[in-house]
Amino acid sequence: MVELYKNIKVPAHITVDDIHDFVETGNFENAPADIVDYLDALEKVRAMKLRYRQFATKNHIINHLVKVNNLDPHIANKIYCDTIEYFYMESSISKQAYRNMYADEQDQDIAIARLASEGIDDLEKISKMREKAFKFRQLDQPDIEDFPEGLFDRPFKLYTQNPEDVGMVKYDRREIAAAIDGYKELTEMEKDVLKREAGRLPFKLFIEPGEDPRHEE
Repeated sequence: MVELYKNIKVPAHITVDDIHDFVETGNFENAPADIVDYLDALEKVRAMKLRYRQFATKNHIINHLVKVNNLDPHIANKIYCDTIEYFYMESSISKQAYRNMYADEQDQDIAIARLASEGIDDLEKISKMREKAFKFRQLDQPDIEDFPEGLFDRPFKLYTQNPEDVGMVKYDRREIAAAIDGYKELTEMEKDVLKREAGRLPFKLFIEPGEDPRHEE
């Protein structure tokens, strides 16, 4: 099977970005030879990565590329990294989906290990595998409650002197002033306060002592 991976050509000037650009805009029926060779190299390295019994680690794959395919170590590392980038870079897949995928694979390994177990020592190893699956799924971490939608939105504020803007009935200020003057039991100071609050007289932010009868003792 190793013979399958002897004929790997890696055009040094081609990058994974060139492959992405070609996939988006090019035509495979008349693809340049360098693009075809590079895609073939990526596919073969990916196939090597999936054959974990022969190529268990990144170093196994790179050593094969160097010794069997006579690639420079730097180029061998580049083609390995480009393979990961091209085949496994998928931003639309969430981290949680990846966690569950790895946990499911761990569950499969546990099932195989149980069938092959022969004693207490094997069961202890299986227990550690279950712990890994447990942590892959983040079951050792507390649940994070979702905040209500809009909790951190900026509040809506309306500043207006028009009562109609907030659904109130708008009255003629002159009528209000006439109604206030009609209360004979009020003093002139009390009438002025009511007229200011009704908008008939200019608003005063700072009231001088003696100008507000409500604050008099």
